[in-house]
Amino acid sequence: MSLWETLVSSKYPNTGQIPGPLPEFPLGNIRDLRGHSALEMSEMLKRTYGPYAIVWIANQPTVWLHDPDAILEVLSTKSSSFFKDEPLAAMRPGLGAPNAFTSNGAEWKETHRNSFLEDLRMPAWLVNQFEPARAFLIARFDRDLPIVDKPDLESWIYRLVFDLTSHMLLGRGVGDEAFDAYNRVTDALDVRMSTNLPLLPRGFARNKKKWFDAVADAASAAREEPSGTSMAHQLARYSRLLQHEQAGALGNMFPGGVFSVTATLLHLLTQADVLSDLGAAIPKAPSGYSDVVACVRLEQWIRESMRVAPPVPVFMRRVSAAPVEVGRFTLDPGVRVIIGTAPLHRDASHWPDPLAFKPDRWTEATLAENPFGSGYLFPFGRGPRTCQGQDVALFQIRMVMLMLLERSVQCAPPTSHRFYFGCAMPQGVRGTIR
Repeated sequence: MSLWETLVSSKYPNTGQIPGPLPEFPLGNIRDLRGHSALEMSEMLKRTYGPYAIVWIANQPTVWLHDPDAILEVLSTKSSSFFKDEPLAAMRPGLGAPNAFTSNGAEWKETHRNSFLEDLRMPAWLVNQFEPARAFLIARFDRDLPIVDKPDLESWIYRLVFDLTSHMLLGRGVGDEAFDAYNRVTDALDVRMSTNLPLLPRGFARNKKKWFDAVADAASAAREEPSGTSMAHQLARYSRLLQHEQAGALGNMFPGGVFSVTATLLHLLTQADVLSDLGAAIPKAPSGYSDVVACVRLEQWIRESMRVAPPVPVFMRRVSAAPVEVGRFTLDPGVRVIIGTAPLHRDASHWPDPLAFKPDRWTEATLAENPFGSGYLFPFGRGPRTCQGQDVALFQIRMVMLMLLERSVQCAPPTSHRFYFGCAMPQGVRGTIR
């Protein structure tokens, strides 16, 4: 028996059956991981070892899953045998009220059951957001355009999405100071997530307070304006949450939504070969949100973008207190599980010519066979913990694309990608919007 087996892997007796690179004492597979992003690791492990692979980060085993049936077990049918711990511990200091994203077990069931999104009457609310969202976007475009040969178009798209989110959730913008405070908070949390170190910079508490105070002020104003349509107005009318809980819940919605929507929009805008084709197909004067949703060409484009470039490349879980069978293997308590989205979104056995951006592949039959949350298309996750903000994200992507494609848009591909706050963010997108 090797030193590694004696001192490390013997604590996890079932890991020896799972294929993966040979670990070295005492660092495991850290050398194999060095210099690779989560997306690169996911694709490399699937290509080399198949749908199951184990890597060791020092004495911690991590099983990478790329088997749709096994993933369904982890995220849905056997989800009670797993819990979320990463990146929740890193994110928790920057979040407001407890919510379904950051909790587990009985607490998760309670927060999910009492989620303010359940109070929102989401479909009707989104329909009513069409006019105010369109008015905001028209005003922003009139103010900022033309944008000519901007070397970092991602910064403008990011602020556009952030401010659209503010108007939808809070009924108004929050201003530059709160925006800066928000970014300082998310920067600090991203460092915690990427280093796995419990560090917080000087001024973190001050910036968090400034950000959530701005959200609380907007939520308080909404209670004095009963005719408003924002999410804060809806919560003031219908929610069972206390006032400070409403502010915390609204503030918590920004990070995941703003970054993932920005990433998807940037990927869509850099598909120059089909951009003009899509522009010719969109409705020129939609009378409501139903007209936007009914635009088949736009929907094909969005699905294909989220297939080729899922903004969230991995989902993570950890095995709870008892061994659990997942697919062909038994996973020991404490084993971390990483689920890669891109290798299945680009699986050649399911998607012909999988790396090509081909919106036409989304026929009526393909749409029916591959809804969001299915085995080969799950950008928002699968099972009971699927992203609760999915419909809001899709609304924002549709509305922004609708407005952009009424203009002349030219964008070069990104020069790089940055893994930020759990999302693969395009960087160095040079573009012109007139």
